[in-house]
Amino acid sequence: MRLSLLLAGMTIYWFTTPLFALFCPGNFNQIEIGDSLRDVVQACGAPTSSKRYSKTEGSGAPQEWVYYRKLQPTDAGTMKTAVAFVDGKVINISVNGLGAGSTNVCGNTSINVGDTQKQVQAACGTPDMTNESLNAPAGPTKQIIELTYTTPPTSAVLVFENGKLVERR
Repeated sequence: MRLSLLLAGMTIYWFTTPLFALFCPGNFNQIEIGDSLRDVVQACGAPTSSKRYSKTEGSGAPQEWVYYRKLQPTDAGTMKTAVAFVDGKVINISVNGLGAGSTNVCGNTSINVGDTQKQVQAACGTPDMTNESLNAPAGPTKQIIELTYTTPPTSAVLVFENGKLVERR
């Protein structure tokens, strides 16, 4: 019984693992997220171009974005919406000083506690004012390498963080 379950599990793994693999640009060698830079170059060949840079992550220090919005174009005053973030996620929203779990004061798309900074910026745009901690230490630095493979009619960019494949664009 145990042997048949083990064999069934291994068979499922064997047949489903390739579903999560990516093909090298320009050929059919398989690579996977998490593969090393060396292994990818060995499988895919030399890239058309490459780009290297460092990216320092935020410290996760608290930050507040403030927006002033009119509900109607004819309104004389504005609604002050303050959105507080910790580790890049919304932890508090207040509209004219009243706490809210979500609001659509920025337009048709609502913002909610738990949303990311990117989601808030997509819904509300650039904040009118930002409050940040001045003494927050910088977070860890990641070494980013982008390899571009151009094989007409398409091209692909493979993104590595600290030597590991994290994304294909």
